[in-house]
Parts: sequence; C-alpha cells; structure tokens
Amino acid sequence: MTAQDERVSYVPLPHRGRGRLRWPVGIEEHLAWADVVHLHSAWVAHNAFVGRRARALRKPYVLVPHGGYEPNVLRRRAFAKRAWWRLVEASLVHGAATVHVFFEGEVRHVRHLGFEGPVIIAPNGIDVPPHPLWDGGTGGYVLWMGRYDVEHKGLDLLVEALASLPATQRPRVRLHGKDFGSGREAVKELVRDAGLERWVEVLGPVYGTEKESALVRAKAFVYPSRWEAQGLAVLEALSAGVPCIVTSTMMIAAEISQVGGAFVADPIPKSIVQALLLSAGRGAASVAARGY
Repeated sequence: MTAQDERVSYVPLPHRGRGRLRWPVGIEEHLAWADVVHLHSAWVAHNAFVGRRARALRKPYVLVPHGGYEPNVLRRRAFAKRAWWRLVEASLVHGAATVHVFFEGEVRHVRHLGFEGPVIIAPNGIDVPPHPLWDGGTGGYVLWMGRYDVEHKGLDLLVEALASLPATQRPRVRLHGKDFGSGREAVKELVRDAGLERWVEVLGPVYGTEKESALVRAKAFVYPSRWEAQGLAVLEALSAGVPCIVTSTMMIAAEISQVGGAFVADPIPKSIVQALLLSAGRGAASVAARGY
C-alpha cells in the first residue's frame, strides 16, 4: 500500500501537545463512520485519546503494540510506565476488541498484562519485488537503518564489535536513522571514543530512491538489537535480497534461521564480529537468496 493507493484515503489531522504526549484534533468525525479502528504503538497519548473516544462511541478497535509490551520495554522507565498503566494504558489494552502481534512469542506479553480477549498473530506485511534488487554490494559498506536508541538497537554492541576487529578486516559502516532522545549524538561519541571515525558514518534518515539505493548497494545489512519483534528495516533488507545480520533475541530470527536466510548472532560483540566476517565471505550471496 502506498500513499497513491486508490483504495485508501489519507486524512492528516492536526495534533496538540508535544512528543509522545500528542493527540489528534477532530478525530471524532472520522470515528463516527468507522467500522473498526486500528491503533498502533504503545505508551503514547494519541492511542489513549482515540481509544477512549472509540469506547465512548462503541467502536471496536484493534491494538497493534509493535513490541511495546515486551518485558525489556516494561523495564525501561518502569516507575513512569506503572503510573501510566494505572491511569491510561490499562483501559486502552483491556478495552481492545483484539490485540494484533507479529509472532506467537508475543502472546504471553499481552496475557501478562491481563488481556483475556482474542489475539491475532500475523507478521507485518511488505511489498516484495519480483526479483532481488541487491547489486552485490557495490557501495562497499555494511548498512544499519533504524532509530538511534542505543540500548534497544544494540548500537553500542556494534561499535564495540567493530573496534575489536583488526583494521584490515574492519568494514565501513553507514548508520541511517531518526534521532531518539540524544541517541544519535551518543553514537557519534561512542564512535569517536573507539577511534572509528574513518570507518563509521552516523547519518540521518533516508527515504524513497535514496533509501533503496543505500540498501541495494550495501555489502550487508546489520541489525544488532538486544530485543525486537521483527524490525521493518530488516524486512526491507531481506526483500531487497541483501545479506542480513540479525540477533538471536529478535523474534523474527527463529523464522529466518529455519531457512538459513540470515547470519544470526547473539547480542554480544564477539558473536556480532563473527557474523560480520561471515557476511563478507563467499557464502553471503546464497544466504541472501534464501532470506529473499
């Protein structure tokens, strides 16, 4: 589905508030004619606001938390989350007609919250080109794309892994993504402290043809998250036929490893090093083909 898809109407709404405490203005007129509402993410004011309005109008809604109820997420800022849960999130979760998760393993996270309703298990969808687009890695770099959340995305692990490699074996790495807090600056500092400025570029997000070019020209794609359901960027890299490195703590890793479609590493620098070296070898193309 694209922004030009004739089957879909896109209606941007103004918002009030800032950051995660933003809510849409004028949503009620759209809820009035809706048959069902989809709410994405977790721990955000706009979900709570729309969910409350939907319940008042007796409109069923599907909650898609995108891994937001994973135990590691609950652990972060735990005190604030417990307060938010009591005041807001519990009503949102328990009022859902169903919760949509991507993998079987996520069901227990939802049940742990006390949700007893139906749970839909269906991976995220993505358009797959009719043939792999990967050009074999003409750009000469290993690519990461995502959100600069250092702990969650394991970017410190990646930097430590790169620093432990001899300079002759160390790949060039390009990082592209949106800032998260001051995460991008934190990654730059990690790179400077490790003396890796020659090898690692810490860049902003890319979109459209620029993003596609960055993917298809990469020697490999690395996603060293400490935890993750799947990661949309991983799906995009796999669907482009790029050799991928994922961590074993990602739920999608079990699915990929069944077909040998990626290099699976533990979320520790030593294991990431081994995966980086393997992704530079002759077997990378066949792994990428199985992942596609």
